[in-house]
Amino acid sequence: MLDEDIFATVIQYTPLVSIDLCVVRGDELLMCMRYNEPAKGFWFTPGGRIFKGECWPAALKRIAITEIGLDTENINPLLMGIWDHFYENSVFRSDVSTHYVNLPHFLEVNPSFSPQLDNQHTSFFWVNMTEAKQNELIHPYALKYIDWILNR
Repeated sequence: MLDEDIFATVIQYTPLVSIDLCVVRGDELLMCMRYNEPAKGFWFTPGGRIFKGECWPAALKRIAITEIGLDTENINPLLMGIWDHFYENSVFRSDVSTHYVNLPHFLEVNPSFSPQLDNQHTSFFWVNMTEAKQNELIHPYALKYIDWILNR
């Protein structure tokens, strides 16, 4: 883990590489309420950054376990492409923007799966993907994921 001052400088000058988890059960997508900036106060898919020296499959597994308690051992994640996410603020400062190069993954789970959230999220719910656009608190980037899933 990086010292907070070093990490703030990294965010100011470089993009972060991250993975989002589009966890689907039937016609529903898992949404988590963001506790931290950027996107604080929005429903979003769980996700996190890849650490230096960590290959993306290991990062995907770590993020799934730590953020929502999902063991990906018997799940075949599907890479949804490479997406850019731009935010005007960051976790540390409102005047420093954040740029993520994001590798979202589609994961189908058993209907009995119940997330165990980490401290980055205050709550979760399963949104019916065809009704998601009616919820103003679902982040626009998450809505783009839903469009991808529905049109795949």
